[in-house]
Amino acid sequence: MSYESEWQKVYGINRDPVREILIYPQLLYQMGELEKATLVDLGCGNGGLIHRLLDRSFHKAVGLDVSQPFIDAANALISDPRVSFVRTDITESLPLPDASVDCVVSVFVLNEINQLTTVFSECGRILKPHGFGHFVVTHPFLVAQSILHEKYTGRPLGKLDGLMLYKSREPFEYRFTIANVSARYFQHTFEEYVDGVAAAGLTLSRLVEMQTDDPAFQEYEKYWSDREVPKYMYFRIGH
Repeated sequence: MSYESEWQKVYGINRDPVREILIYPQLLYQMGELEKATLVDLGCGNGGLIHRLLDRSFHKAVGLDVSQPFIDAANALISDPRVSFVRTDITESLPLPDASVDCVVSVFVLNEINQLTTVFSECGRILKPHGFGHFVVTHPFLVAQSILHEKYTGRPLGKLDGLMLYKSREPFEYRFTIANVSARYFQHTFEEYVDGVAAAGLTLSRLVEMQTDDPAFQEYEKYWSDREVPKYMYFRIGH
């Protein structure tokens, strides 16, 4: 079974508790109304986020992803004439004109990318002067938590395979909490995010650390048991 099919089976539309309870409410609030906006989803997957935005009065939405199976799934899900999906590698030059986009958004994608420089630089290029980029990533403390857990208990946390050091540049395997799949994962520190944004000539204007402490997570033991620890992070960038 492919990564895409297994991921969609468990984390498909309206199925992922982290997105539904925690990520999307925060993200959609930060993105605002999007009236007449042009928006781009970097690493759009099966189009789930754009699907959530269809009731908003945006002008155009473009989903970009390197996976053709995900692009096919997104096209099957959404037939709105305002929306298009394009297969492309977002670590390279994006197929969009300069200063043409009001809103860039990306959820849990940067941790699958080794070097962030091109991504932030391309965001700066395509964003309009008053546009914003909205990113959700796994919290850098996730790696530190895993290192400390194994150091003091002698047992791996079971989330990250091949983890070496907090500032390690080598990829390792990230095991999804629910789906029976894993993905190549790159650790990015706070320092790397801040420096990458600054190097692109952009400004980091908002950061929110998120925990699974909403009572709705009580039925998901793996999330609820360590709800005191920040697991995810939202940040906003712009000119």
